[in-house]
Amino acid sequence: MRSRPRRAGAFLVGVLLLLAGLLPAALPVAAAPDTANLYLIAIGDNGTSGPLVGCGDSLVTVPGIDIGSQPTTAAKITAALTALFAIHTAYYGQSGLYDSLYQANLHVDSVRLDGTRAIVHLSGTVNLRGVCDDPRALAQIKAEVLQFPGVTRADIVYQGDLLEAFLSGRGEHPGWRYFPETDHLVAGGFLRYWETFGGLATFGYPITEEFHGCDPQGWCGTMQAFERAIFEWHPGTDPARYDVQLELLGNIVAAHDNLLTTAPFQPITARSDANCTFYPQTGHRLCFGFRAYWQSHGGLAIFGYPISEEFTQNGVTVQYFQRQRLEYHPENPPAWRVEGGLLGVRVMAITGGQ
Repeated sequence: MRSRPRRAGAFLVGVLLLLAGLLPAALPVAAAPDTANLYLIAIGDNGTSGPLVGCGDSLVTVPGIDIGSQPTTAAKITAALTALFAIHTAYYGQSGLYDSLYQANLHVDSVRLDGTRAIVHLSGTVNLRGVCDDPRALAQIKAEVLQFPGVTRADIVYQGDLLEAFLSGRGEHPGWRYFPETDHLVAGGFLRYWETFGGLATFGYPITEEFHGCDPQGWCGTMQAFERAIFEWHPGTDPARYDVQLELLGNIVAAHDNLLTTAPFQPITARSDANCTFYPQTGHRLCFGFRAYWQSHGGLAIFGYPISEEFTQNGVTVQYFQRQRLEYHPENPPAWRVEGGLLGVRVMAITGGQ
């Protein structure tokens, strides 16, 4: 008769242990808050306490700022910048460290990561005290972004341009241009080539930063992709064109799409006349509106020779060239009825950006 209470007691203990094991898993557990550094200025420190910035100052780290529980690096950047922008006294607590942004009223509109590059869009007002505060403020903001693992470059966009251009008071820097439409920067010879030989209508917006890549012919070097072209830098080959050559995008797309064996791509025998120019180099004609556009927008250097006749593709009249595909869109305004295809976008998708 004594065995029953023992069994009941053992059963009750088992139930209690089971419940004890289940309850913690069912109760919500608050995640530990994230922390970040603030970056402030030691005026006149001359780089002793941190990186040299401003007018003989130091950029100093203030660690352990609570930024709440943030799920992504972009969210952490947003929270860290928000904490910096929330300081509205010239000197931080009892530290004696100066905040060059204390009179500003800035807000983080967005943060986007592009590989190891962070693009931060800010709005609001920038109200700094003088020329020394310009480099101080830029250094503080960039340091807030660059403190997070995996971020090696910070582009801060304000009023449609990089913040350093705004702070310089000169507008766009003569050596580079930032495109807020795609959040990319074009500089040096690539920018001069873009501006000189066609600009937006011919090449489109940049869709990458400069990168090291290889083309199908085996050349490898510095490249940058645009919506309608991919620029390659070939040092010393053509200074008059800033040593820039265009990748053979028409060839690449036609080969990838198995078009080279179709009828429009087969060479023909013909002669030039008033309406058409025949190119024996590839065995194809260039006629009427496409010829007028080809001639007025850079010709051989920009488009290369035709590698097909005109034909209809997906309901659009097109013609392929070594470097591009021209398209006829009668529904567009007159100046845009002939335009280049977005082959830069297409080839970057085909190659995976390599």
